[in-house]
Amino acid sequence: MSRKMIIEGADGIRKTLIEIDADNEAELERFLKENPVLFPIEELDLPGPMMVVAVQAQVPSGAVDMVGLARTGDVVILEFKTGPQNPDFRNVLAQLLDYGSHIWNMSYDRFETEVAIRFFSSERCQEPALKGKTSLIDAATDLWEGFSEEDAFEFERTLTSRLQSGAFKYAVVAQRITNEIQQTEVDWVI
Repeated sequence: MSRKMIIEGADGIRKTLIEIDADNEAELERFLKENPVLFPIEELDLPGPMMVVAVQAQVPSGAVDMVGLARTGDVVILEFKTGPQNPDFRNVLAQLLDYGSHIWNMSYDRFETEVAIRFFSSERCQEPALKGKTSLIDAATDLWEGFSEEDAFEFERTLTSRLQSGAFKYAVVAQRITNEIQQTEVDWVI
């Protein structure tokens, strides 16, 4: 059953929004890619909005659904599932860890060139603040209001550290998650 929400705009006009299901994984991914502000990055204890730096990035084990960065330089790897079609959650966890292993130990420069800039120059990048950018710092400055030189230094330092240590945040994005998956609590320690 769909949920409904009433929102009131600054003009005082109220609108009713109705929740809908995505028909497939690609639609769910496209919607979030076009609206990354909707990803609740704050639930990962990271400041938002998330900067999308890769969508369907090819790695030896397949295509990473999405890679995002927080303003802090933390890395978020996302896998999209539209429902309980894959009841074995271990496969989803293994898939995420496998994807993370392909960017683990990348240098900042290599990640910037092979992941972010490649995405920014592709047709998959639809965010005007990111389209055509030739550096992560330029993208961050245009995307995040008030992003200072000090923020840029900290962003680069944190991203470098996360890439070297493999300390990434992993997220499964789904419209329905089984009770068994909801009861799984994972601390990512690498």
